[in-house]
Amino acid sequence: FPVEMASARSVDRIAWIAFERGTRNVYTAVGPDFAPVRLTDWMDDRGHDLTDINVSDDGEVLVFVRGHTPNSQGWIANPFSDPRGSERAIWAIGSAGGDPWRVAEGSSPVLSPNGHWVLFVKGGQIWRAAVNPGVEAMEPAEPLFRTFGVNSDPVWSPDGKKIAFTSVREDHSYIGIYDTEVPKVSYLAPGVDRDDQPVWSPDGKQVAFVRRPGLPFGTVARRPPSVPDSIIPKGLQEARFAGGANLALWVADVETGKGREVWHNMPDDSAFSRVTDLL
Repeated sequence: FPVEMASARSVDRIAWIAFERGTRNVYTAVGPDFAPVRLTDWMDDRGHDLTDINVSDDGEVLVFVRGHTPNSQGWIANPFSDPRGSERAIWAIGSAGGDPWRVAEGSSPVLSPNGHWVLFVKGGQIWRAAVNPGVEAMEPAEPLFRTFGVNSDPVWSPDGKKIAFTSVREDHSYIGIYDTEVPKVSYLAPGVDRDDQPVWSPDGKQVAFVRRPGLPFGTVARRPPSVPDSIIPKGLQEARFAGGANLALWVADVETGKGREVWHNMPDDSAFSRVTDLL
């Protein structure tokens, strides 16, 4: 059965991960017939999980993660007892076939539109690794850029020249923009709120994002009594969502950094105040 699916932006190509009798492999299909083609040849049941499949805009390159999520002690599952140990790494393969190759140790890859680079998060910073077709790349020695806070959720601009990301500063967060050509980091409509989930406009000139209240000093969240603290991430447990709107959508101009609110929920609106809507 298929466990994940992704599609190319510019061509009629899809890709997915299939679980078959204990084995996990990457498949692709192209229109108009969409006949399934298995790309990887891992036919032994060794327990290596496959996740996070991405496809380049032109459908030529696919990336995915091979290896399980680490447990609470940082160990990655090694069901086959491989004496070399196990890892969680980003792999790539061409849609035309051939052998897959390892790109870098990491997870949650974000493939560039042209398929040349992959972004991933490690240690609260954003890293970049080259996706060299058929060549095992060297591990990047340092993050793509360094900036204060815990940075995550990188998103390529449509032309692949800029990267939007979320920078968490404990009691608030920003939407950052990293320009790969200058290079420089700027922030969109920064304030004392919690901004996250950036999305680029098709022309790459604007970024939409979600804005929620930040953490005022000494205040406590108001939430349904049935929701335990244990399922709310640290930092959101004490955020104040009372006294008005608590969820808004903003759009900001990438060039100027100026933003505007385009929508917010109504005070005490139960439809947009559940914990599942806020995380």
